[in-house]
Amino acid sequence: MAVAVGTTVTGSGTSVSSVSLTSWTPGSNELVLLAVATRSTVSVTSVSGNGLTWVNVLNIQDGQNQCRLSVWRAMGASPSAGQITATLSGTAVAVVAEASTFTGIDTGGTNGSAAVEASNSANQGATDTATPSVSVTSITNNAMIVGYFTHRSRTLTVGSGYTAISINNQIGTAGDVTTVSGQQKTQATAGSVTVDASLSGVNDWVAIGVAVKPVSTGSQVDKTFTASASFATQVDKTFTASASFIT
Repeated sequence: MAVAVGTTVTGSGTSVSSVSLTSWTPGSNELVLLAVATRSTVSVTSVSGNGLTWVNVLNIQDGQNQCRLSVWRAMGASPSAGQITATLSGTAVAVVAEASTFTGIDTGGTNGSAAVEASNSANQGATDTATPSVSVTSITNNAMIVGYFTHRSRTLTVGSGYTAISINNQIGTAGDVTTVSGQQKTQATAGSVTVDASLSGVNDWVAIGVAVKPVSTGSQVDKTFTASASFATQVDKTFTASASFIT
C-alpha cells in the first residue's frame, strides 16, 4: 500500500499567542503532520488537540531571525473530533499553520514514531535566495517525501516532481506576511533526495523535509522453501527434480 495524503486543514492569526486550525477528525492510526510558521523568533512550545499526543519533529529558525518553522507529528487509534491548537512562546505578529493526515503508513512505535523515518532542515543563511531546498535521506523504498516551507512576502512554486499538499497559506501585511506551504512526492528508491521549491523573489526562508515510511509488506526474499520429488521410469532409473520458491 502506498502512502497517500488524506485531509488537510489550516489556521492562522495575527498578534496571537496561539493558533487553532479548522475542526476535523483524523482517522484511526493515520499519521498527522502539523507545520506551523511564525514571524520573527516566536516558536511553538506545545501542541494539543484531537485526543492525540503531539511530538516535535523539528523547530527551526531562519538565518536572519525573520521567520521560524515547526513540524509536529501525532497518531492514535481513536482520535477525537476538534481543533488542533499550537501554543506559542510569545505573541506572534503573524502565524499560519497546516495539518494533514497520511494513510498507508507504518503504524509501529508511538505517536507516529515509525512513520517518520527521517527528517532534516535548512534555511537561507546570511543571504536571501529564491530557491529554498533541503536534502533528506529516506530509509525505505517508496517513502513519501514531504516538504514544508515558510517565507514572507513571496509566492512559492513546488519543486519539479512534487505535488502541492497545500501551498501559499498566508497571513499578515507588508513585511510581516507569513506563509506556510506543503508538498509531496513518492521516492521509489531509498536514499538522499532534494526537497526544493522556488520563490517569486529572493527572501528569507526555512525548509523542512520529512520521509514518511510506508506500511511494511514484507520482503520478496524473506524465505526460501525447497521441494523435491523422485520419479521412477519404466527402465528402473530414478530422477530427482527440485525447485525453490521465494515468498
